Amino acid sequence: MKKILVFIVTVLFFLTSSANHIVGGEVFYQYLGAGTQPNTSKYQVSLRLFTTCGQACGGNTGVACPPDNPIIGIFVNTPPYSRFTNIILNKTGQPQINLSYYPPCLTNRPSVCYQVNTYTGTVDLPNNSQGYRLAYQNCCRATARNVPNNNPLSTSNQHGAAYEATLPGTNLLPAGNNSTAIVRLKDTALICYNSQFSLEFGADDSDGDSLSYQFLAAYDGGSFPSGDDTREPDNPLYHSLPYTAGFSGAFPLGNNVTINPQTGLISGISPNNIGLYVVNVIVREWRNGVNIAEHRKDFLVRVNDCEIPDANLILRPTTCDGFTLDFQNDGSNASVTTWLWDFGDPASAPNNTSTSATPNHTFSAAGNYTVKLYVNKG
Repeated sequence: MKKILVFIVTVLFFLTSSANHIVGGEVFYQYLGAGTQPNTSKYQVSLRLFTTCGQACGGNTGVACPPDNPIIGIFVNTPPYSRFTNIILNKTGQPQINLSYYPPCLTNRPSVCYQVNTYTGTVDLPNNSQGYRLAYQNCCRATARNVPNNNPLSTSNQHGAAYEATLPGTNLLPAGNNSTAIVRLKDTALICYNSQFSLEFGADDSDGDSLSYQFLAAYDGGSFPSGDDTREPDNPLYHSLPYTAGFSGAFPLGNNVTINPQTGLISGISPNNIGLYVVNVIVREWRNGVNIAEHRKDFLVRVNDCEIPDANLILRPTTCDGFTLDFQNDGSNASVTTWLWDFGDPASAPNNTSTSATPNHTFSAAGNYTVKLYVNKG
């Protein structure tokens, strides 16, 4: 019996047009060693606040500027989450991260650039059984499509943000110490509306802990006032953001986008509407099978007004009665204007390639073949 198995590889070439404050943030810490007093530990506490590059703030802009010296609240990590202390951080840098690579046939490339406002400070904490919860709150979150605009809890009527990390006590970590898993700075993915995309959200853990990833509702800033950088954050627990119809904390980009719980890779089909979307990921650290700590990174994904030539191939049934198969691009994107098929069958030359939208190919022999489709190849 004759049998041909065809493996299809899709190669995309892209085409596009187009693309306030705080668009993301996270709190994290690093263990530095024993503290100055007995039975204490020293930690470096850090905060990252992401803002759009070049955006004016302050004055009459209606956009609050990033803080100079943000306050991190440190709370005992059991109800009622009493405040242990505050730590005032110093600004240590504001590097920019840019989308540096665009596919060669991209036109009207949108700018994708964020300023990473970075703050650090050190604190000695008594070793305890409960552990600690570190938190930062801010008044003003940039407007997002998947979150209602009105926030009746806030004096500014805007939704704010709260970022949090937990530090384990001896109940969870009887021996040893912990530093937060650090999410890699990969926030500059180009995402076009209603298109396949992927966004790497993996983290690195200096302690070698296993990591897991999950979408959860982002936190609101509650009643935290606009422009008040001297106010300490409220005590946990914090209110979750409400989401508009069709979105939720578990599906912040809609039902067609998921996160890989082992790798943190976010992927799927982006929303139909351009704009910003709040996405919050909780990264959990596991040691010897125990969830010892977690922290949240909350950021705004920008869905751009661009169009990706859609090469979507559906594998047709295996043929057992001949060597000829029909092929077509099942994508519906009108921006695809050229096709180049490579049937992976060099013995059939010169018929091993085709520029037809809907070619057929007679394979030279039974076997396994990898078929490639290039669309809009420059």
